[in-house]
Amino acid sequence: MSQQFVVDRIENQTIILISQTDDSIHIEIPIALFLEVREGDVLTLRRDDSATQSALNEAQSRLDRLKSASPQPSKGDIIDL
Repeated sequence: MSQQFVVDRIENQTIILISQTDDSIHIEIPIALFLEVREGDVLTLRRDDSATQSALNEAQSRLDRLKSASPQPSKGDIIDL
């Protein structure tokens, strides 16, 4: 699924996007993300299932590495947070 947005205006280093299907939907993003964008440009926002799965796998891998490098509490240990 994807959604298209029109660059309505640029204010104070912020891009204001308006949905092409519902003009009550606005998104504000830093101009640093799209340095060459201009008013009237159309941007497409879409979900990338493959990239999402890769990010989840990488996050799980990092958690597993952290867990294996950290001492794990034993049953009955007191943990002071």
